[in-house]
Amino acid sequence: MKGVSLHKISKFLGHSSVTTTEKHYAGLVPESLHADIERLGG
Repeated sequence: MKGVSLHKISKFLGHSSVTTTEKHYAGLVPESLHADIERLGG
């Protein structure tokens, strides 16, 4: 996602949580970020 944080994208899209964004855009998120999101409780 070219260096833009998933949190910023989530807020921009108006999602209620980063988890919502991650679920819808999971194919665009590098695998290493999936683990980070899981550690944060996403």
